[in-house]
Amino acid sequence: MAKHIEWYTVGELGKMEICFPEDKVCCLNCELLYTDSTNRLRCTLRKRLIFEPYDILSDCPIEFKGKKRGFIDGKTII
Repeated sequence: MAKHIEWYTVGELGKMEICFPEDKVCCLNCELLYTDSTNRLRCTLRKRLIFEPYDILSDCPIEFKGKKRGFIDGKTII
C-alpha cells in the first residue's frame, strides 16, 4: 500500500505559495523545476542547471516560515 501525502510545507515567493510534500523541501519537489530540451534539470527562477536536486539552492528566493497545510494528527491545518 502506497503512503499518501498528509501535509505540505509551504514556501512563499511574493504572494505565490509553493507547496512541498511534508518536510521534503528540495529542488526535485519544487513545481518551478523543469527539464530542458537536453533532459537536464533547471530552475525557473534562477535560470540555471540543478546538479543536486535533493538539496535546495543556497540563493533560492523561496522563503520558509514554518507554514504547513493539510492534516497532522487528524487535525486540519491551513
